[in-house]
Amino acid sequence: MPTNDQVKAAVERYSAAVSAADKHGILACFSEGATVVDPYPSPAHVGREAISQFWDGVFALGTPLAFLPEKLVACGDRAVFIFAITVEGGNGERFGFEGFDVVTVNDEGLINELTAYWDLAELHPVPAT
Repeated sequence: MPTNDQVKAAVERYSAAVSAADKHGILACFSEGATVVDPYPSPAHVGREAISQFWDGVFALGTPLAFLPEKLVACGDRAVFIFAITVEGGNGERFGFEGFDVVTVNDEGLINELTAYWDLAELHPVPAT
């Protein structure tokens, strides 16, 4: 079982890669057979290829500018945290939303499962800074 530090480090790597809009970095955070459900209860994306296609869809909607985890709690091989994400659309407008992620991390420090809980109705404009 991974340590709490390994679980927290996995979340930090994932958050940094999303904030940098680094698709290769994002995919490197996941194990080969990982599962992503984003948002719950949408169908699961299983395996890096499916997760890659999921992120292609995300990037088609806009470029992530910031993914900020807060109140991270690591217990055993899992972590739960609140996140705030800001995305810039193709027209330069920024929008964001908040939600919760639950992740399971393996002994190598890679994410095996990620389930995101958020509501599209909560999408809101974010002013440029």
